Amino acid sequence: MQPAIKLRNIELGSGRPKLAVPITGTTINDILAATTPILAAQPDVVEWRIDFFKDVTNPEQLKSAGQQLRQALGDMVDCKFNPNFWTNLSA
Repeated sequence: MQPAIKLRNIELGSGRPKLAVPITGTTINDILAATTPILAAQPDVVEWRIDFFKDVTNPEQLKSAGQQLRQALGDMVDCKFNPNFWTNLSA
C-alpha cells in the first residue's frame, strides 16, 4: 500500500474518493472564467491541464497564467507554481 499524499487539507489515498475537476482553457481568460463555477462546486482538487493552454511553450505566459490561476483559486487547493517547470520538463 502506498502512503497517502497530503495537499493542504486533502489527503489523497485515504478516506473517501476525492473529486477532481480539470481546467482545460486555451487562453488565460478561459482559464480564469473556469474558476467561478469550480469555486462554487467546491471540488477536492483542481487540475490545470496545461497541455490545452495555447501558450504552454512560452515560459513567461505559462508563469503568468499559473500565478493568476493560483490567485483566483485562493486557498481552495494546494498549487505551488514552479516557474522553472517547463524548463525542467524540456531539459
